[in-house]
Amino acid sequence: MAFLVMARGTLADMKTTAWSTNAIEDRTSISRHLAKEAIERLVKSGLVERKRAGKRPLYVLATDAPRKAKPALTPEEQHVLDKVDAAGGPIWVPKVGRFDQGWNGGNPYALACQLVRKGYLRSEGDQRFGLEFEPSPSDAHEWVWLPSEIIDGAAGETPAVEILRQSQHLPALRLFVDLYHAQSLPRYGGISWRQIRKPYTKRRIGQRGAHIIWGFEPQSAQAWHHPDFVRPHIGEKDGKPSLDPFFHALGIITQAGLAGYVPHLIEADSDEAAILFPYALANLGQKEEQAIAWLAHEAGHAMLAEHQSDNADTEGLLLAPLLPHTGEAQMLGILRMRYQAGTAANVEWLQDNRPRWRETAECLAGLAGKPFPEQAFAISTRDQTEIKSGSTRDQIQG
Repeated sequence: MAFLVMARGTLADMKTTAWSTNAIEDRTSISRHLAKEAIERLVKSGLVERKRAGKRPLYVLATDAPRKAKPALTPEEQHVLDKVDAAGGPIWVPKVGRFDQGWNGGNPYALACQLVRKGYLRSEGDQRFGLEFEPSPSDAHEWVWLPSEIIDGAAGETPAVEILRQSQHLPALRLFVDLYHAQSLPRYGGISWRQIRKPYTKRRIGQRGAHIIWGFEPQSAQAWHHPDFVRPHIGEKDGKPSLDPFFHALGIITQAGLAGYVPHLIEADSDEAAILFPYALANLGQKEEQAIAWLAHEAGHAMLAEHQSDNADTEGLLLAPLLPHTGEAQMLGILRMRYQAGTAANVEWLQDNRPRWRETAECLAGLAGKPFPEQAFAISTRDQTEIKSGSTRDQIQG
């Protein structure tokens, strides 16, 4: 926590900072003496170098965290590790070790799970395991761009770091930072839906002209085992890897409103598919994305017979009219952080998408028989380079 606050005050070199005890005390509820102790621990650990002491201290933040030595292995664990290494890629590990298959008895699967916890292997799910590689020195400097709002707060809100501190759940803080590293607005509109997402069931509700009206209903979130932001939070349940600790940490973040799933219509649930258009609901997403969701939902109702519309309304379905050639389209909730760093890539994503969003909204407004929401697409001088952190718009009422 102290490290993040100090990092907020770094100079152009992204390492040198004069932010110290006062900055930590001002931006969190950490008391002065605990802030001093935290800084001293950072200095002793090598994460922070004190360049100047006294009333106006100066620090340099380490760009490479000291790495802990991995735990020693038993002969049985080493044998399983060697088998996975020799395979040259992820392999299926049995729960009963047959000698004629080179597993030397015992429960290789349980040993592989232990190797995951010790940091030697990674779980791919379905009893498949691969080597956990250490980053090379050339890969060590992977910057994580964090928005200043998480330290300073936005519009009088409690800063994110203080909210996470109050949770007293350190894994949630680590996950929060890792999610920013995983997020890419230009590529995915958030974090890749092939790593984590909220799926939606899909039902054909009706048809009007060339358009098929689909209804979507949210399901429980899903996550893969292999992403870097997931692996540190894999636990064990009934002798199997469990994502319960991961979703507990993520729940702290999402329930605090610091991240959420922004629905999108995707061409298909595949690695090659592209986003058709966003379907943002409340509190997350740009105002244009939320306008598209409202227009798509209204267009769906307008194009259905009255009884079909009433049934969809009763069931709380999200509606969207699509052309037949997009029949493989799926609605997926893409995890997106609430506050966005004002990087050039993020600003370019916003500027590139605004014309596309406007075109989509114009088409949907015509289908819905609604006037085009000019206010949602009006761009002020500030809007041209600002990525909205949140919204007070009401969620679509199904």
